[in-house]
Amino acid sequence: MLFLVLIIKLKQTQRINQKITQNKFTVIPVIRIDGAIMQKASFQVQKQLDRISFRNVKELGVVVSSPGGLPVQSDLICQKLVDYTKKKHIPLYTFAEDYAASGGYFILAIGNKIYVDPTSLVGSIGVIGQWSGYKKLLENQGVQVNVHSSNKQKKLQNISELIEHLSEQNKENQNKFKELLEITHNKFIQHIENHRSYQIKIPQDQRKSIIYHAYVFNGEKAMELGLADEIGDYQSVLKQLHPDASLLDVHTESKWQKLKSYIRILRGKRVL
Repeated sequence: MLFLVLIIKLKQTQRINQKITQNKFTVIPVIRIDGAIMQKASFQVQKQLDRISFRNVKELGVVVSSPGGLPVQSDLICQKLVDYTKKKHIPLYTFAEDYAASGGYFILAIGNKIYVDPTSLVGSIGVIGQWSGYKKLLENQGVQVNVHSSNKQKKLQNISELIEHLSEQNKENQNKFKELLEITHNKFIQHIENHRSYQIKIPQDQRKSIIYHAYVFNGEKAMELGLADEIGDYQSVLKQLHPDASLLDVHTESKWQKLKSYIRILRGKRVL
């Protein structure tokens, strides 16, 4: 019986989707990126994009509320969002909620237009890395582990030497670690320049000390600096841009929620 109900619901969804397409309803999907950007974050974004089954997509809205996270995942998310909008030939609007910092701003910056709340925390264009030294702790506990290394320049005989290889006492490796961070930071800066160079209102020679120094700004200050374009939330902005369009939240939408969204669209109601 339950299996029969599922088949009927699925067929209803397919018929509604076909009807929406035939009647040329305009839909604006809204993707959400919440919390720290960790492993598989780009996979979660792709899952949201895969839920967009409408043909008549007017534009894509991306809502960011993230303090940042892994650089690679942030970059992959940007690639997926940009690829989707290029494929559909539609604009991409990004919206900052509580915060869009570090990797969160990395994603926010790709929008054709960036919207923020006056009190959103925006920016933090920088990178951070850390390690902890456990040499003394292990020595006190009498722990000694023999290891082998393919690094001919650094023959590591035990775990203490391995930890010291990345300890605060080893200036050479501190510098190497800082070099890695600097490379990532420069790629972050280049990403922002590629997407916001003409909008940023700070002279080029002053940008590193003012906005590329990992500072965080509120929404109003971000607008003043050119890191954002306008004040606004995604619902108000997208409804104003396209009054006849229906917003479709694809963040955590199940098949049952999707069916309800379709029905609301058919009835002329807003999904969000």
